[in-house]
Amino acid sequence: MQTIFSLTNSTYPYVDLPYSVVGWLGWFLMVGVLALAIRRFWEPVSIFRNRAHGLIFLVLLVVVPIASLFVGIRLPDEGISPVPGMPVEPSAPLVMFFSALPWILAAGMLGTVPATLLAGITGIFTAFWGTHTIFTPLEMAGFAVLYSAAVRQHYRTLTFRLLRHPLGAAVILSVAYSPIFSVVAFFAINGTLAVRLDYAITQTWQTMLARAAEVIIAGTFAEMLYLMRVKYWKQPGFLAPSPTETSLQTRFSFGAIPLMLFLVIFLTLGDWVVAGQVARKMISDRLESTAQVAARSVPFFLETGQDLIGNMANEDLLGMSNRDLTMEMSRMLREVPYFKQLYMFDADGDPVNGYPISRFDQIHPTQEEMNGINLALHGVPIQTYSIAPLPGEGSAQITFLAAITDESGKVGGVLLGRTDLNSNPFTQPAIQAIEAMKGNDGEGLILDENNRILYHTRPALVMTNYIGVTGDFADFYDDTSAQGTRRLVYYQPVVGRPWAVIVSVPAEQAQQLVLEIAVPLLAILIVLVLAVFLFLQLGLRSIASSVQTLAREVTLISDGQLNHPLPVIGVDEIGRFSRAFEQMRISLKARLDELNRLLLVSQGVAGHLDIEESTRSILQAAKGEDVSSIRIVLIPEVTLNPQDEHIIAFGNGLMADQYAYLDEQIFELMRQEDSLLIPNTMRIRRLNFPAGLPYPRALVALGLRNESNYYGVLWVGYEQSRNFTEEEVRFLTTL
Repeated sequence: MQTIFSLTNSTYPYVDLPYSVVGWLGWFLMVGVLALAIRRFWEPVSIFRNRAHGLIFLVLLVVVPIASLFVGIRLPDEGISPVPGMPVEPSAPLVMFFSALPWILAAGMLGTVPATLLAGITGIFTAFWGTHTIFTPLEMAGFAVLYSAAVRQHYRTLTFRLLRHPLGAAVILSVAYSPIFSVVAFFAINGTLAVRLDYAITQTWQTMLARAAEVIIAGTFAEMLYLMRVKYWKQPGFLAPSPTETSLQTRFSFGAIPLMLFLVIFLTLGDWVVAGQVARKMISDRLESTAQVAARSVPFFLETGQDLIGNMANEDLLGMSNRDLTMEMSRMLREVPYFKQLYMFDADGDPVNGYPISRFDQIHPTQEEMNGINLALHGVPIQTYSIAPLPGEGSAQITFLAAITDESGKVGGVLLGRTDLNSNPFTQPAIQAIEAMKGNDGEGLILDENNRILYHTRPALVMTNYIGVTGDFADFYDDTSAQGTRRLVYYQPVVGRPWAVIVSVPAEQAQQLVLEIAVPLLAILIVLVLAVFLFLQLGLRSIASSVQTLAREVTLISDGQLNHPLPVIGVDEIGRFSRAFEQMRISLKARLDELNRLLLVSQGVAGHLDIEESTRSILQAAKGEDVSSIRIVLIPEVTLNPQDEHIIAFGNGLMADQYAYLDEQIFELMRQEDSLLIPNTMRIRRLNFPAGLPYPRALVALGLRNESNYYGVLWVGYEQSRNFTEEEVRFLTTL
């Protein structure tokens, strides 16, 4: 972790424009979203009308470059990969301690627009001296819009009260805003879809931490001002119900959407990481197999060369003439097609003859070879050297030197044999394995003990020094090419020799493989989450609709409209509640109808002194559905003519006159009873129905009494058998 006093001393200011059309589209898309967000949370700009606000804005504007460029740290660069396609060293994000303070103070004191302007200017400084991307001002401006809206809202629930606190808004929005950095990274870099997704998902977490640290530090300072009740910090004049209080569907969305987004992000990260591990394992196994095939060929190549040059360096060569020596070397090369060049030196190290080139100066000897010849003359039996390739050749030459001794063991000469890796039959498995890497945009190379490249799929690099990671053990690791692209490298030492084989492929291959593995699972995940969300939304909408319907019914009932039936659908809790509500409406309506009828009866009875006129209202009120006859039978004393000895009867209904023959039976039957309910007249013997006369299928009779005096009976006949309800009996009793 590096402490930074000033970015102006340590960083050259520059900014990279988007690298492709996709990048520009993303940038303009962010501009449009930012404009919509500002419009959504727009507040009147007070810095031009309020002198104090204008002065605060000018002070904060002056502070912006100081806070953005001075005093901070650079996070550790472990795990930081270079920007794809850029030949620059990877750089860890910066945390400038006070860079967010001006626009956070403006958010609470001045409003959305001033805070957004200051955040955008802060982003410009950060872009030139820190991130070097044109997207940074939009990132910070977008954060400022949301932060300003959070600390200036006036809702009353717990979540919104926490968001009104500067520190609470800083912490919550730092988490909620994190996916935006991944989206920005997707558009900000160059490469294929797989490269963009991999970088956006795996390489943005430190940027998120850096921005979150800056916002939380500034939020802590602002929280102190908020708790001190500084008059310029906006305080809500009143607390309004939050959206979650005014709508069940909104409450569900506020809870479900963040949870689902968290699950999607978490599962996406998990899916991508697991798929990345699988892809790396697959590529590692493939590279390991290729490297091992190549590495196993090298020891046989070197051992065979040493054995051959040792066998060829026999004492018979010492006494041959130049002509015989040429013929013998030609025979050696034909019998064993290993070496491309043989040359012999005498005991003084002077050239004798060679084949197929006889002139020593034409084989272009190297200083290493000359030193090796001197060592061979001093008794070193076998030596191996790597030298530059011949013009037009694509691999280094390998020189084998062997001392030629006579019968006494004295060194009488030196035999030099040259071969190259391209043409030697013993290196063909290694060359073919390495060359096969080209089909995957990969690279392969062979190193000698001095880390010089003896063979490379790009011949221009042969005999250059390898600057990558080497070691004593096989390893699979990430590396950066000279073009700034990430590569996956497998290093395989040659067993028994200080040589090594290295094969590599672009990291884009692993990223593409990750995309192929992860995208189907991600697509299924997104479809399932959307399906669950839509299903829950539709279910909640049905519940909300039912509740709204019940609310409308309550309004209608409160207005006295009881004739509007409530549709009852389903047998769940809402269905049962609706059914109970509808039953309440029916009962209330029946009760009010009953009271209304009783009122009409009371008015009718009170409005007439004549018994017949008075009972007419009662008979009319008692007439209901399925009633074919309703009759009142009274004693003569209730009339104004007490001399009449016969009972008096009044009736109403279609069959009232036809059932009149039952008056006396029912009158006498009810002398000793208060009420009589006969659901089915065919099952009793208490009434006598003469043959051929019509009769009711059910009837109910109520005795008319006052204390112990019996005045008559009210009875009702029905066309069909029925079970009497308590409401019907109670209503008749009330009459």
